[in-house]
Amino acid sequence: MLQQFLKDVRLHRRDYFTYLLILAGAFLFGLFLAWLIMSTDEDPGSWFCLGTLMSSIVLVLIDLFGGVFGYPQEFMLALSMGRTRKGFMLSYYLQMVLQLVIGWVLLLLLHQAELRLCARLYPQYQNEIYFSFLTDWQVLVPVFLLMPVSSMFLGSLHGRFGKKGLLVFYFVWLFCCIVVPRMFHDEPSEAVLDRVALGMMGVIQAVPVDFWIGFGAVTAVVMAAATIKFGMEQMVK
Repeated sequence: MLQQFLKDVRLHRRDYFTYLLILAGAFLFGLFLAWLIMSTDEDPGSWFCLGTLMSSIVLVLIDLFGGVFGYPQEFMLALSMGRTRKGFMLSYYLQMVLQLVIGWVLLLLLHQAELRLCARLYPQYQNEIYFSFLTDWQVLVPVFLLMPVSSMFLGSLHGRFGKKGLLVFYFVWLFCCIVVPRMFHDEPSEAVLDRVALGMMGVIQAVPVDFWIGFGAVTAVVMAAATIKFGMEQMVK
């Protein structure tokens, strides 16, 4: 199993290089936006690491889209080449964990560089946001272990049900883009979506943290079991 995993890593080494280039490009774009904002605003008041933020978002998007669209294709290719289903799924999972770890290392280095650069460029202003999650293992370990599970789950839905299976992904994507940002508004409006987001935030804060940890663990187990089940039943096309 280890030998096959190492073979897969060597096979995709160019993909890892491209992955790092994309993250670096997102970082530079965010850095440019931050410079543009600080240069055009008469009194920005503070700064924050927009390059780190852009790279973090792109890292998550690559993981999700890679699983949704790449996993079904690689799964079929592996089966057509005589590989076992369980062997491929385990290797793919480990590759995604490795990809996240590699991306995190680059993200951490870029973040430190951005902190030093912005402190030099804007010494009269303070940093507004601290990305403490980048060094918080209570956050990092679940992300490294569970994000590949969710990505493979969405990819298995796509492989099993086609475009209908992508409805789950679309709903999650719309929720994250439309509702989640509204949860953190300091002064939410009376719009329906703002009231919904505020109500959801109230529920999240009212429920004990231990419940959400347990709920997340159960959800991850269910997604992993469904991914394995769909993989074992998937017909070779």
